[in-house]
Amino acid sequence: MKTTIKILFLSGLLWLMALSCAQNNTVSPNPPKSDTITVATFPNQIGDRWTYSVFDSTTLKTQTVLVKIIGDTVFSNNEKFKIWEYFYPDKRDTAYVNIVGDTVNFNFKSGFYNTKYTFPLYVGKSWLSGKSGSTHSSTVEKIESLTVPAGTFKDCYQIKTTIAGYNYVLITENWFMPKIGFIQHHINKRSFGPADIQIWKLVNYNLVNQN
Repeated sequence: MKTTIKILFLSGLLWLMALSCAQNNTVSPNPPKSDTITVATFPNQIGDRWTYSVFDSTTLKTQTVLVKIIGDTVFSNNEKFKIWEYFYPDKRDTAYVNIVGDTVNFNFKSGFYNTKYTFPLYVGKSWLSGKSGSTHSSTVEKIESLTVPAGTFKDCYQIKTTIAGYNYVLITENWFMPKIGFIQHHINKRSFGPADIQIWKLVNYNLVNQN
């Protein structure tokens, strides 16, 4: 009986320690004074637009996708969002984006892909997001120079996001350039079949508040 109690006590103690560690890793504390980027550097104005070259491993084709902020909308809970429209050659998709405090929220129709970016950004910072039934985790991996068709951009923040659900994993790597937006996306979808990989590279952009 005493042995059983000891085992249960030690198991409970280990569980609490693990939970504590997970909570502490949700958002990294004490950001460095240098290399930090605030939410004010995230473009989200009506008229902002980005054009990407998108390669899809499933079709082995490259297509051009225009992303444009076309207006405002209000959800049923009175929360305001900007409407981001994605113009593909054969379809359109929509994201709803708003900024609340230091957080940029991306919402899609399905809800499963909803994610957020918590500012300020700095290497090593991580956070959790996502809806019930799935796990979303994001980490700022590094800062690096990146060359795409639109040019060479220094000090891009590489953010890795993992979204996991039942028999499904989506891993995205997004390179964010302050005051410009996303320079590149690597999207890796895995389910029952072969992986579907997309590579987005910025071709050109036009921002309302472009300096």
